[in-house]
Amino acid sequence: MFDLALADFLQFDFLMRALIGSILLSLATGLLSPLLVAKRYAFMGSAISHSTLLSLTITFGLFNPQGPIGVFLSLISITLLLNCFLAHTTYKEDVPADSMIGIFFTTTMALGIILQSLTNNGNNLMNYLFGNILLLESADVIILSILMTITGLAIVPFFKKWIYFTFDSEGAKVSGLNTKLLHYAFFLLVSLIIVSSVKLAGTVLINTLLIIPGVFAFKVAKSVKQVFIVSTLFCLISGIIGLVVANKFNLPTGATTTIIQFVGLLLATIMVKK
Repeated sequence: MFDLALADFLQFDFLMRALIGSILLSLATGLLSPLLVAKRYAFMGSAISHSTLLSLTITFGLFNPQGPIGVFLSLISITLLLNCFLAHTTYKEDVPADSMIGIFFTTTMALGIILQSLTNNGNNLMNYLFGNILLLESADVIILSILMTITGLAIVPFFKKWIYFTFDSEGAKVSGLNTKLLHYAFFLLVSLIIVSSVKLAGTVLINTLLIIPGVFAFKVAKSVKQVFIVSTLFCLISGIIGLVVANKFNLPTGATTTIIQFVGLLLATIMVKK
């Protein structure tokens, strides 16, 4: 059955685009997920993903750009503008980070809902809230490949610095590491990946795809390097299986992948002895 389902991806261009997009997204989220989990920034990812509701409402309600590149540029511009504020306030820590993230989460989502009700643009938003692989175009795959490359180049060559920053931010700062740059770069990378994946996974579910792989990897891996390898492999395998199952049974891709990842995490929790 699995072989027959995979055959569909070779036959239909939109499914092949979805498969390539899923692989690229998995590689990026696999690298970012352990950092989010280790920094205890799971709620931050959720805040950024839900702030895209406001970005989507502004994009389609006020600008209505044409083509995937125009939509992406509008979304990323608005989302980065919003998240610069969040990155700045969480770095300064004038207000506790978790409180600031919670305020940002609810406020941007509330503004998005209000603007959506005023612009009455719900049909466009639904596709982006929960994902729709039929919307994925060749330009979206190119965007994902560029952002995957950026993510890899930003993390892999500076792996030790990211680890130091993630597990001992104060120590890294005292040692002379530019933690402010890493903090802002981290928010930038997460924002880029979330915005580029809204068509494939949707804003509602993308945060779980950023969190579960990291949690799974920390449960089964034996070293820090293994954590990133396991997280990436887990993302790849669950992403491909989720896409195949969703296509076979006509299910939402993002939701199917989320459930598959949750089942994998549940099995790891049961089987791995602490």
